[in-house]
Amino acid sequence: MTANMLLAIHSIPAYVACSALMLILCPPVTHQELQSPLGLGSWLDRAWCRLESTALMMQTQSDIPAVVCEGPHTAPYSLSPHLVKPPGAGSCSCCRLGHVIVDMNGNERTIPCDKRVIGEVVDTMLAVRITHEAQDLTAWRFWKATRRYWLQGLPAYPDAPQHAQDGATARLDARLPARECFQERRRSWPT
Repeated sequence: MTANMLLAIHSIPAYVACSALMLILCPPVTHQELQSPLGLGSWLDRAWCRLESTALMMQTQSDIPAVVCEGPHTAPYSLSPHLVKPPGAGSCSCCRLGHVIVDMNGNERTIPCDKRVIGEVVDTMLAVRITHEAQDLTAWRFWKATRRYWLQGLPAYPDAPQHAQDGATARLDARLPARECFQERRRSWPT
C-alpha cells in the first residue's frame, strides 16, 4: 500500500465523523468475475464495509444515520446497529486470493493482508472511544470489555497493549488528512 492509501484508510473515522449520514448502496447484483450474488448481505460480510460501519458506531459526535438503499424499487431504511460485526471477522479479497495476485505480465506477486491495517484503525478508534468515555464509567467499562470482540480476527490483536489515555487521540490526529474537520468536531466533545 502507498503512503497516501494508508493515510486515506486511517482517515476513515474522521470522514465518518464529518458526515451527515452514511449511505449504503447495495443493489442486488451478480459479481461479474465470481458470479456470486451481491447485496446487503455481502456488504455486511466484507471487512472494509464492516470497518466503515464500525467507524460509524464508534464515533462520538452524534447519531449519524446509516441509510441502506437496495435499488430504485425498494424504500431506503436505517441499518440496525445490531448488524455491525467486527471487521476482522469479515472477508477480504486478499485472503480469498491467498495473498497472491497475478500481475499484467502473468507473474505472481505476494500482497499484504488488509486485516493488518484494518486492525490498526480499529485499535485506534477503540482507544479514542475509551478515552472519550473516561467520565462515564458504564460506557468506559463497556468499550474496555468489548475491545477483544472488536479486534477479533485481526493480526497482532486482541493482545495488543492498551494505549495511554492521552496518546491515543494524538496518534489518531497525526494520521488524519481530514484533521481540520475532526479537530473542529473534537472541540465539541464533552470533557
